[in-house]
Amino acid sequence: MNKKICLFIFTVAVFFFILCISNTSFAGELELKNLEFDVNLNSDGTANIVEIWDIDIRKTNTLFKTFEIDKSRYSEIKDVSVTEITDGTRKSFRKINQEKYHVDKDCFYGLVTKKNEFEIAWGVHEDNSHARRQFKISYTIVDAIKNYNDCSEFYWQLVGKDFEIEADNVKGTITLPMPVEDLEDLRVWAHGPLNGNIRKNSNNTVIFDVSSLDENTMVEVRVVTPTYIYENNQNRYNTNKLPTIFAEEEKWVKEANMKRVLSIVVIIVLVIVGIILFNIFLGVMIKYLVDGSKLKKRFPKKGSSLKYFRDLPDQNATPARAAYMYYFKYGNSTMEVALPAVFSATILDFALKGIIEFEPIDKNDFYLIIKNPIEVDLSEDERIVLDLIIKASKGIYKVSTKELKAYSKKNYESVYKKLSLLPKIAEKYERDKKIFNEENEKLYKKWNNKATVYYTIFVLIIFFALIFWPTVIAIVPILLCGIVCTSNANKIPVLKDEGQEEVVRWKALRNYMKDFSLLKEKEVPDLVIWEKYLVYATTFGISDKVVEQLKVVYKELSDPNYFTTYHHFAYMHYMSNANFGNNFISSFNRSMTSVYTAASSSYSSAHGGGGGFSGGGGGRRRRRPEAADAKKI
Repeated sequence: MNKKICLFIFTVAVFFFILCISNTSFAGELELKNLEFDVNLNSDGTANIVEIWDIDIRKTNTLFKTFEIDKSRYSEIKDVSVTEITDGTRKSFRKINQEKYHVDKDCFYGLVTKKNEFEIAWGVHEDNSHARRQFKISYTIVDAIKNYNDCSEFYWQLVGKDFEIEADNVKGTITLPMPVEDLEDLRVWAHGPLNGNIRKNSNNTVIFDVSSLDENTMVEVRVVTPTYIYENNQNRYNTNKLPTIFAEEEKWVKEANMKRVLSIVVIIVLVIVGIILFNIFLGVMIKYLVDGSKLKKRFPKKGSSLKYFRDLPDQNATPARAAYMYYFKYGNSTMEVALPAVFSATILDFALKGIIEFEPIDKNDFYLIIKNPIEVDLSEDERIVLDLIIKASKGIYKVSTKELKAYSKKNYESVYKKLSLLPKIAEKYERDKKIFNEENEKLYKKWNNKATVYYTIFVLIIFFALIFWPTVIAIVPILLCGIVCTSNANKIPVLKDEGQEEVVRWKALRNYMKDFSLLKEKEVPDLVIWEKYLVYATTFGISDKVVEQLKVVYKELSDPNYFTTYHHFAYMHYMSNANFGNNFISSFNRSMTSVYTAASSSYSSAHGGGGGFSGGGGGRRRRRPEAADAKKI
């Protein structure tokens, strides 16, 4: 093995070892191997909670946890029981009604203490010995659910900030009394360590997990549902809560994401500093430059003198496919930025094919009327767009742009996910045409992935340098490595010659449409052809410019009788009709863009879709399990 590679591996290993040592915690005499919660929510607003403690006990004779008494959070805790279930055996602890610092062996209590806290404590009596044992703690929380006018909320801290025991694994399941009718109406969040996750498992179950929970770290969950889930709950509040919940959670998500970035920065920079100390980057740079010189000779760049192209590069290309090829660059299409335009262009193409007609309402709104929803033969990407409009119309095949936007905002998750499939569908179509060079594509991805790693490290180092300034020395070599890797990737054509030619032609067609009125061509294309061109002009974001040029070249657009005498496509009429604001295409694009934006912005705002834990929300109810004094009574 190369000596530099061995040195690199050794350096990384040393830094990770130092990092692990610096984070080692000697928490004491207790260690939870597993902590599991089973939370069953009931229609009357109560919550039955079962905790399974798989715990390693040393020098401890009593375990306990406390709950802060807060009538605004819950009414009472009742039906407490403690059972030992070690190795499959079952031994119920005897209930006592007296508060004790050291609880008698095999006894437990659940009561309000002199400190005005509700405490569950049980005697384990492993004073001077060691044992791994499992306990089942059960209790019921009264009025755990709050019913508001617009939602119901279960917000409970399962592990408090005063929890003084580390846990290797924490997991749990929350079960609703009945399933929600629409999964999007089940909203879930969790607060605590950044390595935790919470997700919707089904229409009536939520699961969460945390690996390696440090001491003094809280874990709390928030589950929001429609009010009909808890139809017998009398704990009601005559107010709307959902907007406040969304605002709180969005704030905590942002704070948690910043913490994640800072945590990653610390780890990565420690490794990078080690690499710099041994001057690894110098050898890397030399190797990359040599490899780049070889790639340049292997793949000489082919220039193209084609500035304008008048014909369609692919007669059957949908707007999504055209956008994919137009924005294609070295194996990574960036057509995601054009999805609003693709959405608009696809609907215009439906009008051209007679599938949809437009009916104006006012200057800012119009109807989409679906004429042939089933009979027409559509590609997969077209069918996604048409199905969206049909669903928004609620089966009547007529929907206004404002109604379409409202539907998109309400059903943001399904709308956004569906429209986000368009690039993948377009890519599959192009791959089926066999225009990709698979060998070159693998080589390109290899270099592109290297560049991505270096750029990510570069950004993280900039943040970390504000805290630990010596790491600034790593910025220049890391950036140079990223630039060289990008340069090497860009030398590799991942498309075959015919694929590269199609990309060039789409770009040249855009130039032709944009500069058409300036070309002074002897042969002027028939106006009907421009109806198809306008679909692609919308895809490429130049439809406004093209419409204005058409009015200069085609004088008949000013003739009010032209469309009734010679033509039948409604959207061309609207584009030129002064009664509709003299710029239908701008109004249309704004409307369709707002429909897509309503879905994408709502989808990204973390409205209860689950995912990683966020920060905030602590201090609602404290629980503090800890070791009691090791001395015998």
